[in-house]
Amino acid sequence: MTDQSLVPIQPGQYVLAFTNCHPDFGFLAGSMFGEIWEREARWLVIERVIKVMPRTYHVAAPLPGDPRFLPRYRIIAAASSKSQIQALLEKINRIARRRHDQINAALEEIVKRADTEAEAAITAALPQVCSRPAPARAADADAQGTGHQSPTPEGGPTG
Repeated sequence: MTDQSLVPIQPGQYVLAFTNCHPDFGFLAGSMFGEIWEREARWLVIERVIKVMPRTYHVAAPLPGDPRFLPRYRIIAAASSKSQIQALLEKINRIARRRHDQINAALEEIVKRADTEAEAAITAALPQVCSRPAPARAADADAQGTGHQSPTPEGGPTG
């Protein structure tokens, strides 16, 4: 990654950065829409920059396990106020939620279609079973007044 492709940052700014320090930016951008994309962009973090070097930066409160100086290629946006970065993160989260909801809706439709096709195939494969009327349940028989009695919660007959 060249210095020209790094997001310009200054001490005191807030940045939106990937939590995963992976140097392949194409991988990181692709992972936005891959398996780790859920309802929120949990792989993004807001940090306040304390010191800037050509290829690294230091933050006010590093994440547990992060090195003292972090690689600048993690950064995807910078702003002078935390509220600007929070607004950008919320926008990304709205996109993530919309994508999540669209996928779930599409999957529900696929499942309904597959269930309908499977039911039709089973009915065609087993016409002798599927064409029989379903046996009456005890509750249905009682409702129709056929004399069957359903047990009460205490175990006695209903009245």
